Amino acid sequence: AEIETGLSRVFSDTVSGAVRFELERTRTEDAIPEEDYLIATLTGVLDWDTRDNKLDPTRGMNVHFEAAPAYDFLNDKAFATFKKDVSIYRAVDADKRFVLAGRVSAGVVTVDNVRDVVANRRLYAGGAGSVRGYGYQNIGPRNKKGELIGGRSNFAVSGEVRYRLTEALGIVGFVDAGNAYKEMLPQLDNLKVGVGAGIRYLTPVGPLRVDVAFPLEPGPDDPSFAIYVGLGQAF
Repeated sequence: AEIETGLSRVFSDTVSGAVRFELERTRTEDAIPEEDYLIATLTGVLDWDTRDNKLDPTRGMNVHFEAAPAYDFLNDKAFATFKKDVSIYRAVDADKRFVLAGRVSAGVVTVDNVRDVVANRRLYAGGAGSVRGYGYQNIGPRNKKGELIGGRSNFAVSGEVRYRLTEALGIVGFVDAGNAYKEMLPQLDNLKVGVGAGIRYLTPVGPLRVDVAFPLEPGPDDPSFAIYVGLGQAF
């Protein structure tokens, strides 16, 4: 159960920010024994967005930064989460039919022992918005039994080649890579890679997206392939 309130502000055509306060009461049962948490979080968000179209950009970039200090009253633990996400887009031709897109994201939880943080606040990789083809949040540190426990940091990078065949139809090829780590800083090694392709049906409100992705190194509970459907480009 949680309650949240916040304030957002548009500073200019390209810069916006927000501040949110959240109080969360959680009971979790995962690879670590069941525990109760009462967490207060103050989150600050800053966005710099120069994209020409938020759902189907052909040029510009989007930089998202998030800082979220938190305190767990039931376990007397303070920690903070920092996340950064940078996307960049460039049309190769004058008609903007051929677009290259790239994305890099990373996160850090400032805690000495990941077991001191509730499972949904730990960091993972995998799934839509991360490494497509793998199970949702199924990439990360595991215990000796092979059970996923989550990490103190994560990293993901994606590249897409987008081509508009007609005014109503486009195709995409993509590669994603990423992982989550027990260390507080991402190690940028042992990256899990997913590859795939998709179709875009271009509607007046943005492209309808259908992607098929394959994990190159599937682990426990990962599918042999995954299908993603949504409105707008993947990033």
